[in-house]
Amino acid sequence: MGSPHSFILLHIFAVLLLLICAPSANGAITNTTVDDTSSAFTFTGSWTAVSASNPCDFCSSKPDVSQTFGASWHDGNYRTGASETTGGSFTFTGSAVYIFGIDQAQSQPDVVFTLGSTQSTHHSTGTERFAYNALFFSATGLPADQTHTVNWIFNIDQSTGVGVQAALFDYAIVTSGTADATPQAQKPSTTTTKAQGKIASPTSSSSSISSSSKSTANGQTLSAAIPPSSSSANTGATQSKSSLSSGIALSATSVPCVFISRPPSLS
Repeated sequence: MGSPHSFILLHIFAVLLLLICAPSANGAITNTTVDDTSSAFTFTGSWTAVSASNPCDFCSSKPDVSQTFGASWHDGNYRTGASETTGGSFTFTGSAVYIFGIDQAQSQPDVVFTLGSTQSTHHSTGTERFAYNALFFSATGLPADQTHTVNWIFNIDQSTGVGVQAALFDYAIVTSGTADATPQAQKPSTTTTKAQGKIASPTSSSSSISSSSKSTANGQTLSAAIPPSSSSANTGATQSKSSLSSGIALSATSVPCVFISRPPSLS
């Protein structure tokens, strides 16, 4: 039988192991998926709310409802020479935001996003009739405890030659919390990513704004970003997706910890 001294050391070892492996509340990250039907979205101008229970017979864009989040989307139309602006906004509280839609080849307007003093234009360059889970806009490194509003308006894409163009908005993902209580700021690096169903991972942890296709902010080409892997929740939707076709997985954050079968020998 071991000595009382060995038993005490073993107990201390077990407590320390549990403390090391316990997740930190300060480091918790949560991704919340917000459907287009949520009041966090506002739409101005020519928009039609489309869903499985409320189809749009007169809409020229007819994507597969089963591939949309919550079986719904907002169809925004804009025509050359229109006197009324078509646009919208999304209001959230968190450290990052990602707005997704359905890209369309040769029939989609440029979508100009504004967050604070920075602008980013989503210009689809894909060739698919419909590209689901397309990242229209993202911004990271925001003050997590503040409320932010992303605004957007449509501009006609003159390169298509199509007089009436439509953009389809599906959902947003909001990141709350921080991965590190004392993150180290880095200079953002940028690349060019085309909207062809693939989303590139961000290369910087500092504040950045981007969209999934060739996008510009203040004259600089920006890279696409995806939400960090985390626990997730869903708002304003009747169904959720644990994994999106673009490769974005919403998984629970785990704290790495290695358990050994027995503690080291104690004298």
